[in-house]
Amino acid sequence: MGRGECASNESPLAPSLELIGRTDTDEGLGPTALLIELLDGVAVAGRYWAVGQGGLMSFDLTGDEPQLDDVFEGLSGRYYRLLLVEHDPPLVYVTHRDAGLQVIDRSDPASLSLVHTTRMDGLGGMAHRNDRVYATRHDGAMVVFDASNPALPNLAGITEAPGHPWNVVATADTLYTADNTRGIGVFGIDDPDNPEFIEHIDMGSGALDLAIEGSTLVVAAGSAGLIFMDTSVARSPVEVSRLWTGSPIVDVSVEGTTVWMVDHEAVWAVDASQPEDPTVVGRMETPRFAMTVSALGQDAWVGDWTAVGGYRSRAERSQSTIVAQPDTLRLATGRHTTTLNLLNVGAIDGEIVRWNASEAAAALDFSRSNVPASGGSLTVELSWPESSDNGQLCIETTDPTTPTINVNVQRSDQSLSVPLGAAAPDFELPTLDGARVRLSEQLGHPVLLVYFATW
Repeated sequence: MGRGECASNESPLAPSLELIGRTDTDEGLGPTALLIELLDGVAVAGRYWAVGQGGLMSFDLTGDEPQLDDVFEGLSGRYYRLLLVEHDPPLVYVTHRDAGLQVIDRSDPASLSLVHTTRMDGLGGMAHRNDRVYATRHDGAMVVFDASNPALPNLAGITEAPGHPWNVVATADTLYTADNTRGIGVFGIDDPDNPEFIEHIDMGSGALDLAIEGSTLVVAAGSAGLIFMDTSVARSPVEVSRLWTGSPIVDVSVEGTTVWMVDHEAVWAVDASQPEDPTVVGRMETPRFAMTVSALGQDAWVGDWTAVGGYRSRAERSQSTIVAQPDTLRLATGRHTTTLNLLNVGAIDGEIVRWNASEAAAALDFSRSNVPASGGSLTVELSWPESSDNGQLCIETTDPTTPTINVNVQRSDQSLSVPLGAAAPDFELPTLDGARVRLSEQLGHPVLLVYFATW
């Protein structure tokens, strides 16, 4: 393939993902724009429930576009996770980093009201099993609430454990947590009020979210990608495959054999009918900052920071999905060559059409134009002028999901940044009084890094 101008991000092929509806509060929804910063959402028939900076939000999905019915603002600050509870009246549990667990009456989605509050710092994700609700706490603990009276959940027990769990799912006798520092946490619940911490499973990355379908546990593992685990032996999950997409996966949801995931920039649908060999159905960029996804039938609803968007999977249109590994090439001083790997995570072979670069003297050497399906790859040799510090490549493909791949080129003697979900490297900084403080000395304590500029 030759050099030439990369075409626009449009393909004549029908997309394998379709946008079915979208509402953005930054575009003037209602009388004033809302700062909602969506973090978690659950889609049910005709409705999408979401929480974030704005509180608990109720969106009507029965029209052409999502319509915001009500916002329960509650206390100031951020709601973190939500759990729908079937009761009379129907309820929703929400966790608040400072307020704890709040119970809200959702019988009238246009008029939400507070029912009960249990105070506790640091609560996160929740899972419902029989008449118990299990909630993660950010110091590693598993908190148990007796929800035999769903309107008035009472604290039933706390199991202390290491780690930093973000979310939890429950099976008949086992809990699994997505732990941002230690991987997957495993708890036995033979005694429902006293979960037994068994172990953490190290995946080489932190886990940000998880979902379970049958005996398959699906893990959003940040920059490590999407990880599939077999839980046939419930308390000894075994990894069966990984799907790497070149971007940090932050949230996941499963419906049947379709896995939906988001990576801040896009929503993805994955065919997981064979968990040992998952393939991408399609990908679609989201305009904002995709944080949460919830599957509903063949569709999924995405909390896109200030927006809610619905997407439909069309598996019969699956093509190639080609990603660059890495998406930023770094050249040390004095070097002018490096390699780029193109990975096809889709179900159909892909083809490279043409390429271009911001530097006229740049050159790419392709051994072939074809990128085989289902994890096939193509290595590309890059020659970059030593006089240039920064630039960009574009590679045009036949792929309707990512018709143009953009790769940044930077001249830097620094190593790559730490991937999302990986442990931070140790470092030392001076205090205002001249003492030295190391990050490793703070293990077990919250660490806040503040970056600022003087402009």
